[in-house]
Amino acid sequence: YNTKHTAKPTNWNDLWSDKLKGKVGIPDFGWYGQTWLHAINKHLGGTEADVSKGVAAISELVKKYGAVVIKNQEQAIKAFSDESIFAMPYWNGRTFALQASGVPVDMAYVPGTIQLHNGMVIAKNTAFKEAANHFVNNTLDPELQLEMSRLFLYPPANSKAKLSPTLAHYAPPPTALQQVVSLDWAQINAGRVDVLERWNREVLR
Repeated sequence: YNTKHTAKPTNWNDLWSDKLKGKVGIPDFGWYGQTWLHAINKHLGGTEADVSKGVAAISELVKKYGAVVIKNQEQAIKAFSDESIFAMPYWNGRTFALQASGVPVDMAYVPGTIQLHNGMVIAKNTAFKEAANHFVNNTLDPELQLEMSRLFLYPPANSKAKLSPTLAHYAPPPTALQQVVSLDWAQINAGRVDVLERWNREVLR
């Protein structure tokens, strides 16, 4: 959120504010909008099997409150930088990068915060088993994770990786993970096509 133009959000509901009309960005479904939709839906009492509450709320955010659908990282950076938007669900590392470039933004970890789970999969019967395992082990190595933190400003996932004092502020606050919503991805993936159709029909049209 832009610290110059809005107070620190305490809840997802703060996005549905007259003060933020036309200044909220929402991630496109194909970016990480699917995850955010399910977080909003659960926040409103819905389930992974029925996203009606989330779809209705986001549709209202777009059509009544003028929210802007952000399709990719480059558009988000530009929108925050030229103050086309004041708030949106966003990544902590990218927020720190914007701060470093002089954009007055900060992170708020609200109840129902989303956490993107990126992982590596080794293909069965791969001809490059040794190299693939070496690569995966490298991604888990605490020292290499610290190097990633220095480069991209995201905190390490390995608890053995200890951030130096100069990097310590990149770590989320102790309460942040308690705010993360738990999602059933097997059910989400099973209904992905239908939910995408609803997004296109009810949110974008």
